[in-house]
Amino acid sequence: MCEQCWPATCEDDIKKFWHHLALHQSPLAEISPNKDHIPLWIWGDEAQYRENGDQVMLMCLGNILDKRKFSIEACYPLSLRRSDAWD
Repeated sequence: MCEQCWPATCEDDIKKFWHHLALHQSPLAEISPNKDHIPLWIWGDEAQYRENGDQVMLMCLGNILDKRKFSIEACYPLSLRRSDAWD
């Protein structure tokens, strides 16, 4: 992925994130035993865009530690699916 697109994530921030989860005994802390994986989020939504029932579903990926506030900058589409309604 291009460096301008994906946010640079400080190794200290990554370690702090995993240490925080471990401190609070979150089972998710076990995902990264070395505390060096970049934590990501995945999100999806579906919407009807026509009265006849046609729909679109979007799946996105992002970095939990991204400091940018605007979703347009921090949300990376993985897939877009359109489904037509059958009458």
